[in-house]
Amino acid sequence: VTAPSVPDSNSTNNSDTELGIALFADPGVNVQPIPSGAVGSTVTTTVTLSNNGSVTVTFVPQILVNGNTTTLAPVTLAPGQTVSSAPITVPLKATGATVTANVTAATAPDSNSSNNTDQETTVGLFSDPGVNVQPIPSGAVGSTVTTTVTLSNNGSTTVTFTPVVVVNGVSTTLTSVTLAPGQTMSSAPITVPLTATGATVTANVTNPSVPDSNTANNSDTEGGAGLFSDPGVNVQPIPAGAVGSTVTTTVTLSNNGSTTVTFTPVVVVNGVSTTLTSVTLAPGQSTSSAPITVPLTATGATVTANVTAPSVPDSNSTNNSDTETGTGLLSDPGVNVQPIPSGAAGSTVTTTVTLSNNGSTTVTFTPVVVVNGVSTTLTSVTLAPGQSTSSAPITVPLTATGATVTANVTAPSVPDSNSTNNSDTETGTGLLSDPGVNVQPIPSGAVGSTVTTTVTLSNNGSATVTFTPVVVVNGVSTTLTS
Repeated sequence: VTAPSVPDSNSTNNSDTELGIALFADPGVNVQPIPSGAVGSTVTTTVTLSNNGSVTVTFVPQILVNGNTTTLAPVTLAPGQTVSSAPITVPLKATGATVTANVTAATAPDSNSSNNTDQETTVGLFSDPGVNVQPIPSGAVGSTVTTTVTLSNNGSTTVTFTPVVVVNGVSTTLTSVTLAPGQTMSSAPITVPLTATGATVTANVTNPSVPDSNTANNSDTEGGAGLFSDPGVNVQPIPAGAVGSTVTTTVTLSNNGSTTVTFTPVVVVNGVSTTLTSVTLAPGQSTSSAPITVPLTATGATVTANVTAPSVPDSNSTNNSDTETGTGLLSDPGVNVQPIPSGAAGSTVTTTVTLSNNGSTTVTFTPVVVVNGVSTTLTSVTLAPGQSTSSAPITVPLTATGATVTANVTAPSVPDSNSTNNSDTETGTGLLSDPGVNVQPIPSGAVGSTVTTTVTLSNNGSATVTFTPVVVVNGVSTTLTS
């Protein structure tokens, strides 16, 4: 109020103010959470459409699903009104899913643009079916063992798959299995024959019902060892001995394989076969047989041992037989009469007999010496291999026909390998003299005169001789010097 013509008693009402509000809309969109699901499946969500403004508004919601745009029907909302869209189909991909909602074409000014767009994402769930073959126990070749396959799902969604197991190249399809995320289970026992080359078990994942996020565990293989035995025999050296005697040896029985084996050793001694008691040996174990008696013959001895009837297949036949030979030792007693000295018939000389043993074993024998037909048994002698000795001197009478000495080997204690030196003979000569005289011619001369002659004295014999010449001259005998 200005310029009143009369003074004013109440100035409080001299001024008054009123405010007016400019009305705005606030259209908004809010994408509801997207459910998870298996990759390749579809889920649904909705968009909440709202108007938080002060005036009614009409707008057009625009939806982008995994980048694909869909325009919904326009919606008119009073102040404070909300409504849900129809369900929106969302395909779940390997990378998940994204839904974006936008406000477009609002009919009234918008007081708040921050809620004009909204986005939600989700994850596409994968399975991770896996197989894991458990270790295959070792066992003897030809036997069977069992193993199992651990079936698992390390993914984020339940999966059904069919395990296929290949045992030594033979395929078997197991019953299909359904596993929740994180679940594992074991297959029924799987029979595995162990062969000479061992065993191989491979398990495979087939036909997963949900895409598989990890193929690295879709197959697994385990190998198993077929255990072999390695029974062996080793004949120990055969001691040498005199022919006709017996010695002993043993057979070392062994198992160098990877599993226990029972086998029967057979021993052949000089062609005669004997079956020993069966023996059971653990891997790496060895033992000796009982002593085996071996007769030594003139040709020696042979012992062969064989492995028979092994209870487990044998990985190495090279040690299934072994042979050792032994030597039968022979003596070689010999006699050698030393030369007989010559001497005058009727005299005696001496000789000796060399006694020897050129064999491979000690021998005792009795030398017999025959002198001019007269036999004498000498003292028995024992000689080591290669040893020789001389007999005591042997007296030999020399006769007009000479002398003969023969020595013989008798009663050797060990068979004799060489009879050619069992006898030896030497002869000696009895020497004779042949003294002679030969009167040389007598010269002629006058009667009554003297002449001289000589007598030639000689010895045409084989021995020195002393004799006394006697000369008779005209009837008169004279004994010359011997």
